[in-house]
Formats: sequence, C-alpha cells, structure tokens
Amino acid sequence: MLLRRITEHVKAQNWFAVFLDFIVVVLGIFVALEVSNYKEAKQSAAFETKMLVQIQAALSNDISYFEGIRNRLEPAFNANQTLLKHLYKKEDIDEKELLQLLDDSFIGYVFSYNKGAYEALKASGLDKVKNDDLRNQMVHFYDFTAPRTATLIQYRYRDNGREALYRNRLALMELGPVFSEELNAYDVARTRVKPNVLTSPILLEYVEHANGLIMHARFRLKMIKEEAVILDNALTNELKKRKAI
Repeated sequence: MLLRRITEHVKAQNWFAVFLDFIVVVLGIFVALEVSNYKEAKQSAAFETKMLVQIQAALSNDISYFEGIRNRLEPAFNANQTLLKHLYKKEDIDEKELLQLLDDSFIGYVFSYNKGAYEALKASGLDKVKNDDLRNQMVHFYDFTAPRTATLIQYRYRDNGREALYRNRLALMELGPVFSEELNAYDVARTRVKPNVLTSPILLEYVEHANGLIMHARFRLKMIKEEAVILDNALTNELKKRKAI
C-alpha cells in the first residue's frame, strides 16, 4: 500500500509527498531495528545474569568443598608435627601412641571443582559478561588457577608422592613388628617402641614425606580458596547491581 502510494506521488511529481513517504519508511525501519536490538539486549542480559547466578552457586559449593578437604587434613598435619617433634629431639614414645600417630599421619583426598556453568557461558561467548574486571577474574580462576592447582596436587600427591609414601611405609614394616599381641593391657600401656624403629632413617623419611604432602595440599587449598572467595564477592556485587540476589 505504501509502495503504491509512493508510485502515485512519483507519477504526479509530488516530490514533497515522496519525501514524506521516504521519511516514514526510514523511521519505520529504524524503530523496528531498535525494538529488535532492545529485545536482543534484554535477552542477552537475562542470560548473562542467569549464568552468573549459576557460576556463583557452583563456586560457593567449591569454597565449602575446599575448606572441607583442608579441615580433613588437619589431623594428619598435627600427627606429623608431633611425630617430627619426637624424632628430631630423639624423644621416646609409647608404642600405642606411635601407631596412632602413624595411622593419622596421612589421609587420601580428591581435589575437584565445578566448572560446568562457566564452560556453558564460555561456549556461548564470554563477551556476554559486560563487566571487564569480573570477566577477567573468572577467566583467571577457571582457566588458570583451578586447573593449575589440580595439576600440582595430582603431580605431588598421586603421581609423585603417594607411591613413594607407600614404599616407605612398607619398608618401615619390614623392620619388624612394633606391637606385640602377647602383651596384656598393662604392658602395652608402658611398652616403648623398639629403638631400631624410632632411630631408623626410614621412619623419619616417611614422616617428612607425609608431612610435605600434607603441607603442600594445605597451602594449595588455602590459595585457591582465597581466590575463590574474592571471585565470589565480585559475583555478589555484580548480581546486587542487577538485583538478582
């Protein structure tokens, strides 16, 4: 209809009317584009907010998980510190206490983190996060800190440390039993560990190795938790601006 009207105005050489028709067409296209851009921007902002909420939820769980692992390592850390104190000072120690400390000296753990929400956002384009500082923080944490921590812990504990630790423990056992089932409760309470076990370099090597693994894990968990908390606070501030929390 508009095209027919324009044609009629051209035939009639009514250039003013043609000009007005042209303005109407341009304005119509402009308004349509603006409405489309507005809807797209709104949808993009809604998606960004949704993904940031999911990333923060996963990160909060990871922070609790990191803290939980570190708390589980504390008894092992304390046991190794006590053992090293006795060994360095060449102090005598009850057999029962030694066995308990050795049992507590190391604990297995698995380091992991949830990057699902971040990877989903990354797949759709990290440029959707308009806050440059927040985007850079997320990239640093999920593409550098977390995988680096996982690699270092796996190398130190699983690939390099655990097998050596077990070998030392087996070698320690070959020194002979440090506990006799023939003793009654009274004797056990006052029995001392055989001198060859306490003075053996294998025992000291075992304890120092276990202590090194535990201290390394505690340090790595402390560092990644601190960075995770900083990122969590940044996410909280961003979502508060959007009134999403």
